[in-house]
Amino acid sequence: MSVASAGVKLAERIFGKLEERSVLVLGAGAISEQVVSQLRVRGIANLFLMNRSCDRAEELARQYGGRWSAGESGTRIASAGRVVSSVAAEEPFLAWKS
Repeated sequence: MSVASAGVKLAERIFGKLEERSVLVLGAGAISEQVVSQLRVRGIANLFLMNRSCDRAEELARQYGGRWSAGESGTRIASAGRVVSSVAAEEPFLAWKS
């Protein structure tokens, strides 16, 4: 079982069926692609991708029927039902203030 598969299964246990959900995936590397694939298998309703390389996010969105964003990440994160992060970073890249 992959990390991506285990993560999506855990999300199902916590949130129930994912069919009606919206998910924002941060990152567009190998793990993110596996997560996106697992979400699509489970019929995720709305899939959004963001990545520091817009080309890669756009490619994954096209391949898996999602949408990609190069805009304001705070706006996209605030409107997402769920956020999955799979980025390579040595420092925190995301801070949330409510």
